[in-house]
Amino acid sequence: MFGIKQHFAPSGLKRFMGILPRALPWAITCCRVAAWITSNRIAVSVAHHRVAAWITSHHVAPSTSSALKGRHVCGFLALLMSLCFVTGCRQETKEIPRKLQFEAFVPVYNRYIETWLKTQQTETEKEIEKVTTDLTTAEGDAKTALETKAKALLLDQEKYRFRIGIGPYLKFGNPSEIPTDLVWENGMDQPEIGDPRAKKGGAFRKFVSDFPPTIRPIGNNSNSSFRGDLYDLIDMKLITLHPKTMEIIPGIAKEWAVSADKRTVYFRIDPEAKYSDGHPVRARDYLISVYIRVSDNLVNPYQKQYFREEVAQVAAYDDLTLSVSLPEPKYFGPIIAGGLTPSSPIFYSEYGPDYVDRYQWRFPPTTGAYEVRTEDIIKGVSISQTRVKNWWAKDRKYYRYCFNPDKLIHTVVRDESKAFELFRAGEIDTALVTSPELWYEKCEIPPVHNGYIERATFYKQYPLIPRGLYLNVRKPPLDNRDVRIGISHAVNWQKIIDVIFRGDYQRLNAFNAGFGSLSDPSIQARRYSIDEARASFAKAGYVTEDSDGTLKKEDGTRLTVSLTYPKMPFLDRMLVIIKDEAKSCGLELRLDATEATVAYKNKCKNSMRLPLVLGTQILQLPISTSSCTPRTLSMRREIRNRIPITPLSGCVKTPTSSAKQFVMRLLKKTCVMPCGNSKTSSMMKQSSFPDTRLTSSASLHGAG
Repeated sequence: MFGIKQHFAPSGLKRFMGILPRALPWAITCCRVAAWITSNRIAVSVAHHRVAAWITSHHVAPSTSSALKGRHVCGFLALLMSLCFVTGCRQETKEIPRKLQFEAFVPVYNRYIETWLKTQQTETEKEIEKVTTDLTTAEGDAKTALETKAKALLLDQEKYRFRIGIGPYLKFGNPSEIPTDLVWENGMDQPEIGDPRAKKGGAFRKFVSDFPPTIRPIGNNSNSSFRGDLYDLIDMKLITLHPKTMEIIPGIAKEWAVSADKRTVYFRIDPEAKYSDGHPVRARDYLISVYIRVSDNLVNPYQKQYFREEVAQVAAYDDLTLSVSLPEPKYFGPIIAGGLTPSSPIFYSEYGPDYVDRYQWRFPPTTGAYEVRTEDIIKGVSISQTRVKNWWAKDRKYYRYCFNPDKLIHTVVRDESKAFELFRAGEIDTALVTSPELWYEKCEIPPVHNGYIERATFYKQYPLIPRGLYLNVRKPPLDNRDVRIGISHAVNWQKIIDVIFRGDYQRLNAFNAGFGSLSDPSIQARRYSIDEARASFAKAGYVTEDSDGTLKKEDGTRLTVSLTYPKMPFLDRMLVIIKDEAKSCGLELRLDATEATVAYKNKCKNSMRLPLVLGTQILQLPISTSSCTPRTLSMRREIRNRIPITPLSGCVKTPTSSAKQFVMRLLKKTCVMPCGNSKTSSMMKQSSFPDTRLTSSASLHGAG
């Protein structure tokens, strides 16, 4: 205090007042710099010290003692001023509250869809005029192709006209707008799903080959192989199909009705339908679900295109009534329209441009039976699903005997052989075996022979996703139909089945085989034949052999095709056989093994001649989806005493009653999923196709 008073002597004060006007602007500037520094987490004290030192060193002459005293005064005041400016001017960095922004999105998106529809309509009209003009001079096959194109264009024109006429894409309507002549259905006349003897409780343990990169239902990396277990097999749709009768049964909607033109389906939501967090499901949530998927807050090109082109309108009329319109009547149209799932507005209240990162490991409230809690995620190790307490549909007719375990535990085991050993040790409950070596060699063990482990081979209701050789017909020589037919005869799939798969796989006759009335049974796959292959190649001009046996044209062009595939030991072995057999037909296949991600990207860019994508389209596993295998081993529950679960009675079509009883005993120990909503659960479905059967000859049943 005394020192400070001394600095205000008349001479020192006079000097200070002369310096202050010059120092003040610099002090303010430096204070702002200091504020910026502090906002960037740099020590404030350093900034203050330098401000004071700079002012005193540049604006005070160090000639006299009074000047020195004035320098101290200026430094002290500059320090005080900088403190005031730093504390008074700096903005707080607290997070701004987020909002869903759904209301602002609706009119913007509606205008976008309207503009897009009008543009498509104009372009279609121009194309129709062009095709009509070309038809006047076309003849033969060209005329037939143009007539087919003209019909398709007229259908497109009608679709755009219908969509423009029904109004906004996302609509909030009035109940008075609902037609009064609708016939409402509830689907309650179908048989129950599951077995009343099924007991609830326990934990079902299985393995997965890799840990999912995220648990988000949409956005980057959300379409991993684990997605089915998290969402597709769990989330309830508005309506679904009964697994045995293939008739529509209720889901979240308790009733539904189809409009007279078969394009719009109206739904009445079950008043008791709730999310796992206890909040009720409302019609508005389905519009929010569309918003979450099509907004520019995430990269989601497939669903953006799907909702823009395959859905005409989603409308909410009150809290429990909504409608979904399709651009045109479709086979199983109500199921397509009723496939939407709701999105909780409370959970997505923070939805925005940072959605991918913000929601990376947050499981959304579900309408299904299982949820993923934060404590059940052990990254890189396991994910568990816990049965929702007081699940709203637990007593509904078609769901009360499904979703029986209290927990589903998915443990990461990247090696199938190791997973099999864990199964033998009792650490996991079932082993889904795809390797012939494991099935035929590792399964010849006492627990199998003594009945403690049961195994079976049986068919699922639906075939696998078609996998196989996909031809890029835009590039030569694959743009020639005769070459493509020759390749079909030159690929010896039956040898692959016999040698690598030991005769356990089947060949599909067509791309869409196994879908009942949707498939054409008259289509038969071309058999391997050297003579027929060479005859087809000859029609394409490949008539002479080169020195290595490869066919070539008269101008020297060799019959060579590059075959790109994901590098895997299993595919390497298979394609060596394919290459050797094709060589006998005069076709040279150049194998190009690339990393799986690179192969996928190249396929998307159409940069390959003959890409092989993860297997082969015309090899068919007896089990139809990638989430299951034709061979299932199950530890007997009488011995393990873990989950006494009983599945759907008579769920597998078998040739004999004894075989049927065997599979039922097996499934009583392994059934955990419902029979109507999932790919995985289709192993329990009653087949509606005559070629779906139990392969009892490949089964081994112990005497236990």
